[in-house]
Amino acid sequence: MSSNKMTADKLKGHNQGIEHENYDKENREHGRHEMVGDKDCNDWTVEWWKWLLGKSIEESPFMVIGHAGPDRYIAGQPTEMQQRTLKEYGESVWFLCPAPYSGDRMVRLNIPAGNWSILATPYNAIASTENYPSLKTTAQLSKLVHDDVAGIYDLWAKLDGTSLNFQLVDMIDEQIEIEGVAPKNMLGIDNKTLMQTNNSIRMVQCGYWIWLKPLTPGDHLLHMHGYSRNYELDMKFDLSVNGPE
Repeated sequence: MSSNKMTADKLKGHNQGIEHENYDKENREHGRHEMVGDKDCNDWTVEWWKWLLGKSIEESPFMVIGHAGPDRYIAGQPTEMQQRTLKEYGESVWFLCPAPYSGDRMVRLNIPAGNWSILATPYNAIASTENYPSLKTTAQLSKLVHDDVAGIYDLWAKLDGTSLNFQLVDMIDEQIEIEGVAPKNMLGIDNKTLMQTNNSIRMVQCGYWIWLKPLTPGDHLLHMHGYSRNYELDMKFDLSVNGPE
């Protein structure tokens, strides 16, 4: 464990203020190491970042300012990887990315037929040398993301009015390779740098994830809220779920 690693207990402290009076009525969340297809939560967060960073700023749901329709938040899903997992294992994961800095917002999305778990994050910090050239080591990058996450002062999520727990994903000991990063990406990494790395970056990440089991057919409301010294998010996803085929 690196010397600058923030303890899991300190990070989890951001979740202590959430009311869980309804939580035990129905467990809709996967366990941390529960597999969907051939991947657990950590593995799927890497795929989530590949999906998001593969979108230009004009396509990225994270970069929405003002009104945007559901296609912007669907952002090309299901991907080839998501479809392959669904075909091979009879289950897969649908990605949700809220748009910060735009006040209270709601979007209605359709989750297509199939056994779709859901992965989303109200707060996550990433860092790479391609994005921060002066930070050359994994330890320097890790300190940046931990300092960012330490600034959270208000963080919660609810599904259909019921408070959710978060999965803490703290992947800072080794840098993760993300391939297929788009030109004009949300990180602002220039094309010259991307050409030198074959459109890939190596990064660390730390943050809080929602890792939901497949929802029952019908409408569901997922509300995510996260505030820190440099981040503002309050967004609702009105999800119309088709359910398994």
